[in-house]
Amino acid sequence: MLRKLFLALPLLSSPLLSPAQKNDFQFWQLAETEVEMNKYLLGHFTWQSRFTDNAGTFSYYYLDGGITFHLDKNLRFSADYILVEKKRTDETFSTRHQYNLFLTYRKKAGRFIFFDRVLNEGQFQDYYSSLEGKYLKDFYLRNKFTCRYKLEKKILPFLADEVYYRLDGGDPSYHTFTRNRFYAGCIYNINSIDQLELFYLMETNFGAPLPQNNYVVGVSFSHNFFQ
Repeated sequence: MLRKLFLALPLLSSPLLSPAQKNDFQFWQLAETEVEMNKYLLGHFTWQSRFTDNAGTFSYYYLDGGITFHLDKNLRFSADYILVEKKRTDETFSTRHQYNLFLTYRKKAGRFIFFDRVLNEGQFQDYYSSLEGKYLKDFYLRNKFTCRYKLEKKILPFLADEVYYRLDGGDPSYHTFTRNRFYAGCIYNINSIDQLELFYLMETNFGAPLPQNNYVVGVSFSHNFFQ
């Protein structure tokens, strides 16, 4: 019943969706941690797993490790390596090696906190098992804007929107917007170093012969090794 409710909500609010589109309910889990190396440098690690096909199939996970530089009080630069495992239709997993480079700007205004993140990514797919695997591809420019509201000391509801723009491909027609993600959720500060986040995500994909829209419930836990 819960899956049907989450799947129905976006459909009721989007009457113009194409009948050729495929829809899926998914469940995502994340665990994150940060380690302070010095005043200006952080190390961070993330694990994410996804259950797709109406949250009944374990089909995707990644391990993310990287560093973040504090360029000033509100601006950060991050560089990450991500090991991705994605299930194929034959039930085997495809291995991807991905990089992320991104800038994040933060601005406070009263109880509101705004974040603007610009990210570039690319990846190798099946490096050792595919003839195309040694070519870096899937270049994307992603922009995510987030608005948090400090309801009280421990509770921060938020809204966010992220767009994907594809950069690779020799044909200029491939250079286009391919995905949009809209988030609504809430962060709960358990204590000074631990956070719990619950979110709902509407992911719209377009430009493919059979685009898929994903409706995701997610939970994230983060722990910092510093205060």
